[in-house]
Amino acid sequence: MAVRLNQEVIEVASQGGASGGNVRLNQEAILLGVNGNASPGNVRLNQEILLLLTPASLVGSKVQIIGGPFQDALGNALSDGYLIMQLQHDAVALNTGQIVGGKSVVIPLDINGYIQGTVTGAPVYIWPNNVLLPSTTTYIVWAYDSVNRPVWDNPQIQTVSNSPSPFNVNAWIPGP
Repeated sequence: MAVRLNQEVIEVASQGGASGGNVRLNQEAILLGVNGNASPGNVRLNQEILLLLTPASLVGSKVQIIGGPFQDALGNALSDGYLIMQLQHDAVALNTGQIVGGKSVVIPLDINGYIQGTVTGAPVYIWPNNVLLPSTTTYIVWAYDSVNRPVWDNPQIQTVSNSPSPFNVNAWIPGP
């Protein structure tokens, strides 16, 4: 593929083995090789290029989150409380699309303060940070009791991984 004069090109090589082609004179180019086998091609003169080669292991898929019990400052379970998780900024999940940052996800807790689906109820799934691009994504997490009162003085900044699956949030280390 060749692109000429004042054009923008986006080439997506979905199964590897694709050639990146050439970009010339005042162009912007994005080459996305999902399996990491794409050839980047050539970029010349006054161009911006983003070369993103991502292994197949990072192709986006949600992971179930489990864990608890979450408690208030007195040690009482957050019975029927909830967590709110919010991706700090926009990200991309490969083969899926853009994940909008700033949108809140409510994670219900059961009567014992566990994330729904840990013991009972429907499982809860969330995008793990290690399959999102850019790789520096994090979640802001708040905890609330059953009458919508915040339980923590400050929100927590946390990440979720796709391994192990399901991801146990008890692995989170609380921050100040």
